[in-house]
Amino acid sequence: MTTITISDKFQGRGGMRHLDEPWQELLKFDGGTFSETDTQISFIATNGQVVDVKKRDIADITNNYIVYRGTHKKNIDSLVGGSVFVVQSNNDNKRFTIKSTLGSGFYLVVDLSNEASNDKIDTDDYLKKVELDGQHLAYLANAFARGLFPKPETGELLYKTISHGKCVLFFKLDYYEKLMTVIEKSYDEGLFASSNSEREWNNLKYTLKCALIEKDTDKSLLQAYSLPF
Repeated sequence: MTTITISDKFQGRGGMRHLDEPWQELLKFDGGTFSETDTQISFIATNGQVVDVKKRDIADITNNYIVYRGTHKKNIDSLVGGSVFVVQSNNDNKRFTIKSTLGSGFYLVVDLSNEASNDKIDTDDYLKKVELDGQHLAYLANAFARGLFPKPETGELLYKTISHGKCVLFFKLDYYEKLMTVIEKSYDEGLFASSNSEREWNNLKYTLKCALIEKDTDKSLLQAYSLPF
């Protein structure tokens, strides 16, 4: 069985600081055990409390890490528990971070000893998808044409038509990250605010940020996004 060691910890800040007594209970994950199946990850503390993660319950994923939604329970038989995030590095599958869902809340960095899965997360299995209407699609194409946003290479952006004027776009993760970095930079530098279409550009930005994660998409049902120029 694989043993857990806490290598870093943070109790939280300000109003998000974990109370001392429950914090001491959380620290009992040190010396606990870790188990993993094809569908689930479990961290079991020395006092019986558990953090369970269903691998399909993904909050976010990039080329560097995957964030799961987990449940922190007082013991393995509890039917309910508190919500936590569990972050798994794609570069080191023997290190996880169990953290509060609140921005300034607690975190525990835990390292695994003995044998744990060394399989690298295959990010090619995942895409980010978002539905865009005709106006969103027009502004996106305009941004590509003017060189405002980085153009996708072959296979980085796919789509399917769902109704007249509407499409669902599917982004490869690395391209999505690159695109959103440029969009956020344009927003921060006031390029949207100084245009005559600030609201429309902001709507496109917010819509793209709401892209959802999808695994094992049947790409044979999708078409390559074609730049209209």
